[in-house]
Amino acid sequence: MNGPVAKHGGRSLAPPSPADARSAFESQVRENYGRVAYSHKTHLKMADKLSARQSRYKVAQIILSALITSGIVGTLVVDQKWLGVVTALVSMGQLALSSYLKDVNPGAVAALHCDAASELWGVREDFLSLIADARDPSTPLEDLKARRAVVQERLTKIYKGAPQTDGDAYRKAQIALQQNEELTFSEAELDRLLPPSLRRGGEPITTPQAQQ
Repeated sequence: MNGPVAKHGGRSLAPPSPADARSAFESQVRENYGRVAYSHKTHLKMADKLSARQSRYKVAQIILSALITSGIVGTLVVDQKWLGVVTALVSMGQLALSSYLKDVNPGAVAALHCDAASELWGVREDFLSLIADARDPSTPLEDLKARRAVVQERLTKIYKGAPQTDGDAYRKAQIALQQNEELTFSEAELDRLLPPSLRRGGEPITTPQAQQ
C-alpha cells in the first residue's frame, strides 16, 4: 500500500498506518470470502445437476429393462421376427448405457461435489469470522494474519482435491447469489432463526404455527 504523500509530491517511505494495514487486510479477506462463497455455491449447483442426470439415467434403465422384458414375453406369445429384432436393439442400448455409467458415474461425482461444498462452507465461515474480528481494534493484526494463513492453506488443499465445475453451474450460482440472494437474510429472518435473547427486533416473533 502506498504511503502518505511527501511535501515534494512523491510518496513517503513511511510505513502505512495501523488503520490502513487493517483496512487492507479486511479488503483482502473480503475478496477471499466472495470467491469461496461462489465456489461453494457452484459445487452445490454442480451436485444438483449431476444428481438430476443420475436420476434420468436410472429412469432410462428401468424403462429399457421393462421394454426388454415385454419384448421377450412378446416373442414367446407372438411369433413376430421384428419383435425379436427390436428387443435385441433395446438390449444393446441398455448394455451401452450400463457401460457408460460404469465409466462415468454422475452420482459418485455429485457426492464429491457435495463433500467439496461442505468443506468450502467451513472455510467461508472462517473468512467471515476474520472480517468481523478485523473490525475489532482489540484483536491484534498479527493474530488475524496467522489465522488467515491457516485458512488459506486449508483452502488450497480443498481446491486441489475438488472435482471440476463447469460454466453452467457457475451461472446458476450467480443467479442464486445475486438475484435470489441465497446467502443473505433480512433482520426479521435472522430473528426467526435465533433464540429470543439474541434477537434484535425486541418483540418475540410469532410464527404461523404459534398463531394457530
